[in-house]
Amino acid sequence: QKKKLEEMLTSHNIVRLELPATRVVHNSASSIDVVCTNLNEEDIGVEVIITGLSDHTAQLCTVNLQIQKKTYPSSTCRHFTKDNMHHFKNLLSFESFDYVYNTHDADKAYEFFSNVLCRTLNAACPYKKTRAKKKQKYRKVYNEESHRLKTDYLKALDKQNLYGRDIDKLETVAKKRAYDLQLKELRKQATSHFIKQSSNKQKALWQVINYERCRDNRTSDSIELEIDGKLQSDPLLVANHLNLYFTTVADKTLTEMGLTQTSKQLNQPQNQIPDISLWPCTLQETEEAIS
Repeated sequence: QKKKLEEMLTSHNIVRLELPATRVVHNSASSIDVVCTNLNEEDIGVEVIITGLSDHTAQLCTVNLQIQKKTYPSSTCRHFTKDNMHHFKNLLSFESFDYVYNTHDADKAYEFFSNVLCRTLNAACPYKKTRAKKKQKYRKVYNEESHRLKTDYLKALDKQNLYGRDIDKLETVAKKRAYDLQLKELRKQATSHFIKQSSNKQKALWQVINYERCRDNRTSDSIELEIDGKLQSDPLLVANHLNLYFTTVADKTLTEMGLTQTSKQLNQPQNQIPDISLWPCTLQETEEAIS
């Protein structure tokens, strides 16, 4: 299967990168994850990271690409506000448009009116060069203490997977709890600092709320199913019962209806549509059909 997979990837100009074991427990180690790429192997790096989130490790892929620095384009425009529009009206009130009414040349009248309007508009609402500002994002900050607690937790988890003893499990739980409490405290500090540094406190507060709300909406409710009059929550028992039910429900339904699984040949009605005969037509016939 590995050879067939590599041959299939090669046909699409894709190679599979070699990885160490990505699933390690106390009695086995296997590599069950795949990282494939169509780039040069010199331009991509893969690192296996022990996260402690599950019995699988994570793979961090780094691609060495020349990325241009993001620039925020500038634009030149007028800024219309309530104050400068009021100033614009006041300036126009001091202008005289007698020449527009008295001249008989429409072009000269329009040119005079346009010059007065542009001059006043430039005085009240001049062109200004603006550049889009980079939005401030809410980010949690990790310090050296959190990294140390995470390292201690991962070491305890490796020890638990290696030996599988109860004392190692208790140590892993204690390390995990200390790490979680540190992350919770850092999140509080980051939230307080983000709101304090923001010019719009209300908007910053809603940013934090939306970040926490959308971070993870998944629930971990357990599945319960009534089996033989008893409510079972064991995932293995529930899965086996569902598999047995779906594999036998078809036979039970046919038996209850007194039917067998013999397929019946349906009489297909004969095709009553006549055959279509096509022949070449002349240019005159085509024009007559279109008209």
